[in-house]
Amino acid sequence: MKKITLLLMLFTGWLYAQSDCNNAQSITLNFNASLTVNATGVSGTATTTTCNPAYYTASDITSSGWYTFTPTQDQTITVTSPAPASVSSTDYFPSFSVFDGTCTSLNCLGGSLVTTPDGGATLNDPTVSFVAYANTTYYIAFDNYYANAGLGSTNAFTFDVVSSSTVATLPDAVTTPSPADGATQVGVSMNAQNQPQVSFSWVAATTGGTPDEYEFYLSDPTATDPTQLNLLGSTPNTSVNVTGIQEGETYYWQVVAKNAAGTATNSATWSFTTGDSSIAPDPAANPTPADGATGVVLYTDNQNQLSVDLTWEAAATGGAPAQYEFYLSDPTATDPTQLNILGNVNGTSTTLSNVTYGTTYYWRVIPKNDAGAAVNTPTWSFTTEGTAGLDQADALSHTFYTQNKQLFINTTQLLKEVNLYNLQGKQIKTIKVNKESAQIDLSQLTPGVYFARLNMSNKQASFKFMVE
Repeated sequence: MKKITLLLMLFTGWLYAQSDCNNAQSITLNFNASLTVNATGVSGTATTTTCNPAYYTASDITSSGWYTFTPTQDQTITVTSPAPASVSSTDYFPSFSVFDGTCTSLNCLGGSLVTTPDGGATLNDPTVSFVAYANTTYYIAFDNYYANAGLGSTNAFTFDVVSSSTVATLPDAVTTPSPADGATQVGVSMNAQNQPQVSFSWVAATTGGTPDEYEFYLSDPTATDPTQLNLLGSTPNTSVNVTGIQEGETYYWQVVAKNAAGTATNSATWSFTTGDSSIAPDPAANPTPADGATGVVLYTDNQNQLSVDLTWEAAATGGAPAQYEFYLSDPTATDPTQLNILGNVNGTSTTLSNVTYGTTYYWRVIPKNDAGAAVNTPTWSFTTEGTAGLDQADALSHTFYTQNKQLFINTTQLLKEVNLYNLQGKQIKTIKVNKESAQIDLSQLTPGVYFARLNMSNKQASFKFMVE
């Protein structure tokens, strides 16, 4: 598993944890430095969750592992304990929580345990990052969570504590959920282990601090309160596959961005309803760009390629699609209308990169599930905007961010004009600038995805942004 990179100085040594908060083993961590602790094993009654002060302070917990430290300066602390090499390992499976407060009134700052991303064989190292303030006492408490599953052992283990002088700021709430909020007929696919699953994804906010990880919450439609959210775990990625999803049920879910400063506030709760895969799906509908659309706006992605986003909707009738076969024409081919399969798409959107100006593309999606594929699926087309009058600028020519319904743009050369477009490619606003920065009011725009085109002295650039 990965090792923490040395910052300034590395200290190692054996420290014998104490089994209760009041007698926690003190550790000394220098500012902007790293410490590796060789810890004794953890046993005792297994907990069912991290971040539970009642568990750690219970009278029958006789062998949890407690450590404590008190920094002298504000800093960001990251605690990591390497996970075993595999689920069959006899090493200790780390599970721990970080607290401040007092031993009689603990406040949990974060908990983490070994996770298996996407149901695979790789184990993630449990990690908690938090902002530690000068002269405040903090506690790290390891537990025996995995005894419930019969995994690992009470063998000795190590954990790393890293101090950074950079103090993080809170991340903002994530956006753009997939499945979309309120979506119906969401397909349930079978993974390699023949387990029913749904793929979830979201987009990190362009404002606020950078998230280190995302807490993922999902409801149980069979529970007494089917809207109640339950924490399934955390992931550093902006997508996750969740197994055990049932057909014909409504699920509620939430993603909460986290970093060392804490968790995002006002994170939305979304919902979707799964469909029935025992019958084949009907054709998809409502493509964007619309069938026959012209002047479709292109934007430059983070690989500096001209791109266009394609979306569609699952039919309200028929079975639930598990995937969509995606077909696209080659405008340089002898028959520019001939469709070629590019692969499968799990959701109802995809992005085409390396497209060109003034070109007509033909495309099709074929919904499919275990019962078969949709028949009589239509072929759609769109034509991109005409040839650019200026050379395309690279991604380093401009920066942008949105905050408080304002779009802020900075460029490396004179910015003459900014044009804004909606997702359908309709121009909705033109702003004359004639300087190297712009602040554009977005308060009159409805929430959604928009495009901006920058006309500079002798270059042109475009990008996609979100209005919340």
